Amino acid sequence: MHEAALSVLADIGMRVNGDAALKLIREAGCQVDNRTRIAKIPESLVNEAIKSAPKELVLASRDGNRDIAAPAVNTPAICTDGFAVDLVDSETGERRKSTNLDLVRFARMANTTALYLEVLPSSGMSRS
Repeated sequence: MHEAALSVLADIGMRVNGDAALKLIREAGCQVDNRTRIAKIPESLVNEAIKSAPKELVLASRDGNRDIAAPAVNTPAICTDGFAVDLVDSETGERRKSTNLDLVRFARMANTTALYLEVLPSSGMSRS
């Protein structure tokens, strides 16, 4: 699986929608097609990123009292830090853009658990 992912990143590439992210990827030495916004990321850069990534991190709560270390050991958690721009509609099974109502539903679900962390709306959400 890892080898296949490396091959896709290096040979096919991935579309990068964010201008700042595309700039960083280009500056890191990746081949970028400005028209299609496809960046090809070499295996060496992926390996460097994996080596430099932290092995642990903290999912921070708003008040600092419910922070959760990740990876968590025997502790289920829900983190609403951000929101999916696209999702699969639970009623229709169709992929679509997320809406404010989806965020409301997710926040209500998260609020039913003691492991609720934070809600930050995505800039990619539709207003409907």
